[in-house]
Amino acid sequence: MSEGPALPSPTFTPAVSWGTAPDVAKFYGRVDELATLQAWILEQRCRLIILSGMGGIGKTWLSAKLTEQLQSAFKFVLWRSLRPISKAHSPLPFDELLDDLLRNLDPQSGLSGAEDIRTKILWLIGCLQKTPCLIVLDNVESILKQASSGDSADGNISIGYQAGYEAYCELFRLIGQGRHQSCLMLTSRQVPQKLSPFSGENRQVRLFSVGGLRTPDIQRIFAAKGCFQGNADEWHHLVDYYGGNPFVLETAATTIQQFFGGSISEFLTYKSLLLDDIRELMDQQFGLLSESEKAVIGALAHQKMPCSLSTLRSHLSASITNTHMLGILKSLKARSLLAKAPTNPTMTSFPANYVRDYISQNFG
Repeated sequence: MSEGPALPSPTFTPAVSWGTAPDVAKFYGRVDELATLQAWILEQRCRLIILSGMGGIGKTWLSAKLTEQLQSAFKFVLWRSLRPISKAHSPLPFDELLDDLLRNLDPQSGLSGAEDIRTKILWLIGCLQKTPCLIVLDNVESILKQASSGDSADGNISIGYQAGYEAYCELFRLIGQGRHQSCLMLTSRQVPQKLSPFSGENRQVRLFSVGGLRTPDIQRIFAAKGCFQGNADEWHHLVDYYGGNPFVLETAATTIQQFFGGSISEFLTYKSLLLDDIRELMDQQFGLLSESEKAVIGALAHQKMPCSLSTLRSHLSASITNTHMLGILKSLKARSLLAKAPTNPTMTSFPANYVRDYISQNFG
């Protein structure tokens, strides 16, 4: 289990409300990520941090571990998930979240609950100014639009908010740009585009892209599940193939145990690795892309190395203009589908070969 960075000196006995946060007693790796995020919050006093990454990559666990380590630096610590209970339900309504936060941060406020949203938001900002608070909102993608505008006539790409959830955007903006001593941390598969302009390396709003785990950390996760056999190359190939995604690899581990006797070598020789649980996760990530986004990601998926914009352009139809193409790349990056690259775009490592197989089977 990772020791993690040094903990902050106790300052408060915090009032903590964990909500549905996971138990992270068994947590592996992420030492550098924890150290960076801790410095952002405690030393650089960032007010808004967005942890983004593909489904299953570990955003929730990372943010929970970080919160656990930093809780003594805040008077109030609140964890809430915006994810609906089931597909038949809606995400957490804004007014319910606002009332919940105010009940916890200022139970003596005297607010009746009938006040207008603006009054409640201003009261919440006042709480964040008076008292150091750490608020975590998990699964923010739940309130974002679940369809892309990537095929609009003007080529505009926007990851906006679902109808009725627009007030979240204003709350995020006010907290990110406001004067206070608190921090709001969001986890999301998609970065809301309206927040990106306020972010930067030296600003109080930061974007943090969560990547996969390294092979030694995955091996420790597997060891907790049972006995597995594989040489160093096979372990590396398995982890690399699935981009170090903990959820995907744990899913694969169960299959390796049940049907391959724990042999990673035998599993890797199997013809199809599109396991049902993994396919469902990929459907969530890829299934709602626009036709133009599918065309761009399909072209990128067949490039084994980062390709230049001119090369990518040559693989696309004339109906996708240069401006449109740049907008699509920006959208794919916000959806955690492009890896970090200084210039040329490339597919994310979740996972390169696997994505190509998925694109080939689903998008043609």
